[in-house]
Parts: sequence; C-alpha cells; structure tokens
Amino acid sequence: MNRLVVKHFLQVGGGQIAVVSSVAGKVGVVLSGPYSASKHALQGYFNTLRMETYGKNIHVTLICPGPVRTPIYQAAFTHQSGETTERKPLQGEISENWMTSERCAFLSLVAIANKLAETWLSKLPIIPTIYALLYLPVVSEFLTRLVFPSIVKRMKKSN
Repeated sequence: MNRLVVKHFLQVGGGQIAVVSSVAGKVGVVLSGPYSASKHALQGYFNTLRMETYGKNIHVTLICPGPVRTPIYQAAFTHQSGETTERKPLQGEISENWMTSERCAFLSLVAIANKLAETWLSKLPIIPTIYALLYLPVVSEFLTRLVFPSIVKRMKKSN
C-alpha cells in the first residue's frame, strides 16, 4: 500500500509516511521473537524506503515506543494464537515506567510534526538500555547472559 502512497506523493510533490514500530525493532525482546522479528522487518523496510525517496520531498518517520500500558500485554506472553493470560505481572513489569497510550500518542505526533526520521519513546530506563544494547554490544551481551536467564525463568514460571 505504501508504494501507492509514494506514487501519489510523487505526483503531488511530497508527503509524509509515519510508521509505528517499537524499540523491539531495535533490539530483541525476551519471549517475543515473532513480535521483535516483525518490528525489525518494519525498520529495515521503511529505512530503505526513506533512502529511496531522498530528494523527493517524501519524509518517513519511524516511531519506536517502549512499553505502553495497553491490553496487548494480556496476549504478549501466551503460547497459542488467540489465547490471553490473566498472569500477574512480575515485579516492575507494569509500573510507572510504562507510558500511557495518551503520552505515546502525543510524543508520536510531535515526532511527525517535526518530520523526525526515527524516534524512541519511553520512560527511563528503557532508552539508555536500548542505547547500551546497540552501541555497547560486547558489554551488553555479557550482562544479558548474566541477567536474562533468571528473568526468562521467572516469566515462564508465572505463565
């Protein structure tokens, strides 16, 4: 569909495409392989589209929110399609560190209005964590090997 939109934008002299991805499109997320993979695909596709339309007055904005308080959480850690969970969140999983959907929408609109190429939206400590995972891969790999096995074990046990 975006190819039709780009064709239209070329005819009218420009436009903007805004895509909601996720910080999961930048780094993997525990127990969310298919979700992370789909968001990585969005990142790759729309980063390429942005490069292909440089100089044509077409702007591509990738919006990458971190954890947002929405009902998707109930289906995020299940094993079957269509299944939901009443699982109680782990300590700190859903807390004041998760954005409200209203805050996420507001920040997304700010990014679109300013024609940002990409924006990461989240409360602390998500953004610095993403930076560390991306730009300090050796250190991050060492730390995640120490920390993540216990987190995954707790998440699977609470399911």
